[in-house]
Amino acid sequence: MGQGTDIWRCVAACAVLIVTGSACGSGPPADPKATRTPLPTDPISEACVGIFDGPAEAELRERLGSDRVPRDSPLDTFAVAASRLSEKENVDTIYPGCDVPYPSKRTFNITVRWAPSPIPAKTASSKQTTVFQAGENAQIEQTGPSAMTFNARCANKAVAMGGEGQPPLQGVLKDELGLSERTRLTALTHAISQVVAHMGCAADLPGPADIKKLPRR
Repeated sequence: MGQGTDIWRCVAACAVLIVTGSACGSGPPADPKATRTPLPTDPISEACVGIFDGPAEAELRERLGSDRVPRDSPLDTFAVAASRLSEKENVDTIYPGCDVPYPSKRTFNITVRWAPSPIPAKTASSKQTTVFQAGENAQIEQTGPSAMTFNARCANKAVAMGGEGQPPLQGVLKDELGLSERTRLTALTHAISQVVAHMGCAADLPGPADIKKLPRR
């Protein structure tokens, strides 16, 4: 009789524990991180649709401490951005082109949009802004330690206001990893070149090696 009573007491205790979220006779709850599916990764050479060249890849690898980066998107994000930017209703929209996440929450990313104003007629750098001339159709500005902007003329009939009245295509790079000026220029130039190519813009953009830094005045 006593043994039967003990069994029923155990059953009742288990029922209470189950209702309150515990388990009878079980160990500590499982760590959800231990069962979490690992995020897919890509080699650095494929990050952001391959906008990093050899030296840039090496620098990024050193900063991240890894040969691989979390996968940003399975899509060609520059092709997607170009497709949407070719639609007139998307003139005021900013689209992601590249994102390299980092464990400490520092980021490297590039976004693209139609610029809110024409390419500024700058012929020199200043204390606040370093200006790079990228041929006749583009200009790059580095403002501060972590931001770089690429403005490129892009005649696109779907959006066109026509000729000089059309806003330039704009790529904005945000770098919190502390990458070099060369790596930033390389990545941003390759990114905008891809968007321009997908959009069929009539713009001749030089490669990173042909971009010239304008001296200060």
